[in-house]
This record gives sequence, C-alpha cells and structure tokens, in this order.
Amino acid sequence: MRIPARAFVTSLVLTAVVGCSSGQEADSARTDMPRPSSAATTKGAAEKYKPHRLTLPIYEYKFTPEENAVVDRATNIAMSSCMRRYGYSLTTDEPTITLGDRRYGVIDLYAARNYGYHLVTPRGSPEARNQRFTKDETSAMTGGLFFDSVTGEFRAMPGYSRPVTELNGRRVPKGGCSADAQRELLGRRSLRTHAAVVSDIDTASFARSQKVPAVVEALKEWSTCMRGKGYSYATPLESISAVDLGKPVGDKGQKRLAIADVACKNEVGLVKIWSAAEVKIQDKMISASRQALQQQKRDNATTLRNARSLVAAHPDS
Repeated sequence: MRIPARAFVTSLVLTAVVGCSSGQEADSARTDMPRPSSAATTKGAAEKYKPHRLTLPIYEYKFTPEENAVVDRATNIAMSSCMRRYGYSLTTDEPTITLGDRRYGVIDLYAARNYGYHLVTPRGSPEARNQRFTKDETSAMTGGLFFDSVTGEFRAMPGYSRPVTELNGRRVPKGGCSADAQRELLGRRSLRTHAAVVSDIDTASFARSQKVPAVVEALKEWSTCMRGKGYSYATPLESISAVDLGKPVGDKGQKRLAIADVACKNEVGLVKIWSAAEVKIQDKMISASRQALQQQKRDNATTLRNARSLVAAHPDS
C-alpha cells in the first residue's frame, strides 16, 4: 500500500479535534483516506522557479515547506519501521515541497502563467489516491485511537470498542505506529503540543484581516480591476473556487483567470496591503500567547533535529 504517512498522522489528529462523522460504518473492514489532487506535476523549470513567499510573524512558529518535507520523510521512515514489526510493508510517497505562498491565492505571475491555480512542486509528485487499509493495518497504525494534540488525550476510533494493545503476537504502542513515530521525533512520551495555538492564530488572523478597512477597499479595487478583464468575482477566494483543482493540471481558461488575478493584485497592491494588516493582527495575538508559542518553537526545533538525524541514518529510504 502507498500513503504519505505524516498526512495520515495529521488526519488522525485533526479528526480528533473537530469530531468524527457519524456516518462511518462501525464494522467496516477497510478505511478510505481520500485526498484532493491539486498539485501540478512539474519538472525542470519548476526546480529553477524562485517563488515569492510572504513574511508573516506566525511563520516563525511553523515549518518551512523544505523543513516539512524533511519531517515528512522522517515520519515515513519511522512509520515504515514500526509497521514492519507487525508484518506490513508501508511504501511511502516522496514528500512534496510546495513552491510559493497561496495564502491570498496565486501571487506569482510565473506560477499563474504556467500552472494556473494549481500548486507548484519541484518534482513530479504521484497523483493523490484513495488509500484503503485493512482493519489490521489500521490497528497497527493507530492502535484504534485518535489523538487530540490540544488535550493530550486519546479517544477511540469508530469501529473500535477498546484500544488495540496486541497484534500478530506483538505489543502495539498506545496510538499505534503513527503515535510512536511522533514520539520518536518529539523525543518524549507526551504528544501534547501547542500546534493548535499556531493554527488558531494562522486562521483567525486571516479571517480578521478581511474586515480591516484598508483590505476591504483593496478587495473592492481588485474586483473592479477583474471586471475590466471580463471576470466577476468579489474576492480572490471566489476566483479560486471557480476552477477545478481536481484535475492534475490547469487548463488554458484557468491560467488566463490566474494571470488576470495576479495582474489585478499587483495593480492595486492587494498583497502588500493584506499582509500588512495580518502582520498587525498576528503581532497582537502572538503577544497574548507568547509562552505557548515559544514551547511550540522548541518542539519544532527538536522535531526537525531528530528528523534530520533519522533521514541521515536512512539515506536509501
């Protein structure tokens, strides 16, 4: 089977935080993990592409795309090693490094011309697939438990009345191989982090910034500019929603729209105005959560250091 292992781990944590669908079959023998296909499979030119990236205060407490790829690879290595103990082979996809910052949609003319609204990656990434796992494979990966990183508590997954503690004659660590991989990278038993604080600031500042008068006015000017190019959208988020990101690459129509989008952003200075508003909002929010954020920064540093060591020890993985 193939799975980006860290993506699977992340989905378990997120589901635990936001709640599970009541429509899941309790006695299902297999688990589906669908993911969208919105990354353009690119080679050559994309590897030379130098994207514009925003500079926001909250980014100090997050991994860069390159760091994320290292942590992804290390998680894959740790997960694969753990799964082998139970007799399962975990073949993982190459971690993807997304080029460019899409917080306000596409902001690079190069990306718009070549990829439309699709994400740009430096190598041809495998197409996203619906992953299917046997019940035993799921048991090995999760131990039948979701983990809530906010409360630091595990809870039962649908289809499991109790945690899985043994499989194929071997003890299963609490939370399965997914949790074990995270323990290895964090360098401790407790999996509780302050990642949710980072996420909350990241999302809340974005939402609040859209109500800042200067941003509201800039969005109106952007919309007027777009109408002059034959498009009727109130915000860049609407233009993104209008395209099909389920296809592996953007078509000519999508690219024309993306080019107009970027041109209008540049004409009205939208990105500069919007990011300046977010910086002010984030600075205040960060000041109110300084202690938690500093701990998360330390956790990130530990995770990255351990991830690099693990990757270096497994050069062929």
